[in-house]
Amino acid sequence: MTPKVDALFSLPLAEFTAARNALAKELKHFHREADAETVKALTKPSVSAWAVNQLYWKHRNAFNALLDAGARLGKAHAAQLAGKTADLRTAATTRREALTRLLQLADELLKDGGHGSTPETMRRIQTTLETLSTSSAAFEGDRLGHLTEDIGPVGFESLAALVPAAGPSPAKNGRKEAEQKLNEARSAEERAKMDLKEAEARLLQARVAAEEAIRRVGDLNREVEQAEKAAHKAGQAVEKAREELKQQTN
Repeated sequence: MTPKVDALFSLPLAEFTAARNALAKELKHFHREADAETVKALTKPSVSAWAVNQLYWKHRNAFNALLDAGARLGKAHAAQLAGKTADLRTAATTRREALTRLLQLADELLKDGGHGSTPETMRRIQTTLETLSTSSAAFEGDRLGHLTEDIGPVGFESLAALVPAAGPSPAKNGRKEAEQKLNEARSAEERAKMDLKEAEARLLQARVAAEEAIRRVGDLNREVEQAEKAAHKAGQAVEKAREELKQQTN
């Protein structure tokens, strides 16, 4: 992708279509018809894909931290399934913290951009980020920062592919036993991944709900303060009117 296309995907979402068309027109003016057609065919990102793109362009360090944490977690999974010692808990915690940080930044980007950070939008962003962190190598290069739609979760097969192939066993029964243990480990790991994803989704929803509740409490506090001030002014006006009426009566 060219720097101008990069700039296109880093714009506010509402400006994407007009900027894309202007860039295509500019390229055509300079007789770069093929490039113009490529740009013209670019699809406007969904809100959730746009937010992930903004994380890439505006918070690269935090974005790369998630990819690095995902790579370390993948290596830890592979080592554990291969029967080696691996600090899976620390790797998972690091990835979860990196993901949580990006989700907080995404929430801010959505609000600053005039978009609602609904639970569904945040869930889509989380799924895309989790997928990128699980198999970032499949999305390197032009795709990072240029997403037009959400990326679905990567299947367990991609994780299983990281496991080194077992060498020939001297005994057939021993080989069968090793294969059975590997299959059991894969099943257990898949269940654990699903449980972790569900727990993270519930945590995100709870955080979003809590933040909304906090904002609502703040709004209500301001409404109460305004009402109290209005009541105080009204009370002063009543007292003033009473004094004036009393003076006129006398």
